[in-house]
Amino acid sequence: MLILPIGDENPTRRFAFFNYAFIAISIFVWLFINFRHNFESIVYMYGFIPSDISVDRLAAHMFMHVNFFHLAGNMLYLWIVGDNVEDVLGHFWFIVFYLTSGLAAAFTQTLIAPYHNMPMIGASGAIAGVIGFYLVFFPWRKIKFFYWIYITAGTFMMTAVWTILLWFGMQLLYVALLPSSGTGGGVAFWAHIGGFVYGVAVAGLCRLGMSATENKTVESIQGRPVTIEPVEVEASGGPNEILAKALGNNHEAVFIHRYLNFTRMYGERQIEPQYHVKAGEIFAKSENLDRAVNVFENYLKTYPRDKSAPKVRYTLALIYMYHVNNPYKGIHYLTQAVQYPGEGYNVDEAKALLEELRTKN
Repeated sequence: MLILPIGDENPTRRFAFFNYAFIAISIFVWLFINFRHNFESIVYMYGFIPSDISVDRLAAHMFMHVNFFHLAGNMLYLWIVGDNVEDVLGHFWFIVFYLTSGLAAAFTQTLIAPYHNMPMIGASGAIAGVIGFYLVFFPWRKIKFFYWIYITAGTFMMTAVWTILLWFGMQLLYVALLPSSGTGGGVAFWAHIGGFVYGVAVAGLCRLGMSATENKTVESIQGRPVTIEPVEVEASGGPNEILAKALGNNHEAVFIHRYLNFTRMYGERQIEPQYHVKAGEIFAKSENLDRAVNVFENYLKTYPRDKSAPKVRYTLALIYMYHVNNPYKGIHYLTQAVQYPGEGYNVDEAKALLEELRTKN
């Protein structure tokens, strides 16, 4: 029997350069050292040993792996969840977070077994931190699994929160059953737990900061502080029904607050296209142009053939030309609005504006 996670339904807005760089470095290090005759000596020289802590061991141990399966398992998890975490944190802070997650994992193992003299290697502690961060920001995204049971094979989907909590529960079970060092079968389970808790804590702080920013955004739309009552999503019919109700009551600030939370929790694809368009229009109207551009561009990536897409492209063109001062982006979206016309704007005016821009630029 074989069950493996193979992906997730969670598109990113930018290329996760450093996530893939960490994967590439780990693969390179494995190829470079694992076939050497003195591999065991290298492990003892650079693996993290709680009773013999050093800077070079701390830096090196999270890029080394015992064998192919150790490497493949870790890199698979990092490939699935790391791109989304880098998307949230940005490139620089993802590097900082990944490395400090590895350090948190190593020091957790040290606290539990300070006199342990066996080297610990692998990226699993750092990746556990990334998994913890993913849990906080994307609990309701779907993880795709491949299964192979005797002669039957296929795939199934499982919500991230249950997938990750099941994994974390297994780590707790292992440390309960194993010796006080929390190691068994060559696996340092306390390092996994430490990395995971660190990731959850960092993500929680990030969420607080983002919530404060979002509250300011909502206040700018309403013109005053707004109290948003909590809502039970499933009991209320799902996120789209809740958004429709907020619009029906003319509560734009409430709508935006719900929209920002639902897109983060469930992903753009779970939100119907008209609500993305409406959110972008509200942001543009309240002069939150960065937010408007972000919402509109994510909408176009998710629903490029929706009936409102031509109008959104035209709106983006106007924002880039007259507010963001990026005429080349304006020409890009205006060209698409002319080539694939739709309702909600004057196509002839768009053509004339495009000719004018091309003449000037």
